[in-house]
Amino acid sequence: LLNAVDFASVNFEADAEQKYIMQMIFEGTQSPDVRTRRASFECIVAITAAYYHKLLPYMNDLYQVSCKAIQSDDESVALQAVEVWCTIAEEEIDLLDDENEAQSC
Repeated sequence: LLNAVDFASVNFEADAEQKYIMQMIFEGTQSPDVRTRRASFECIVAITAAYYHKLLPYMNDLYQVSCKAIQSDDESVALQAVEVWCTIAEEEIDLLDDENEAQSC
């Protein structure tokens, strides 16, 4: 699934497909299998980097699942949950840089 994120741009343009993808990934974060939970957060990191502009409707759910993982999950899962927020911060910095650059022109 992680490798498919790069090819999902068409799917992220269709609301129903986008919702389905995110639903499946969020369900994966609750799997009993550590590897599945870690892979789900890895997918969220990749989605955040590629489709950040599409994530606003999912921020509350993202906060809930990542906080739970950071507080009480296996360390490898928790680290990926932290990486989600690091990626969000990087995207926000990029947006601010773009805005500042546009204002200075």
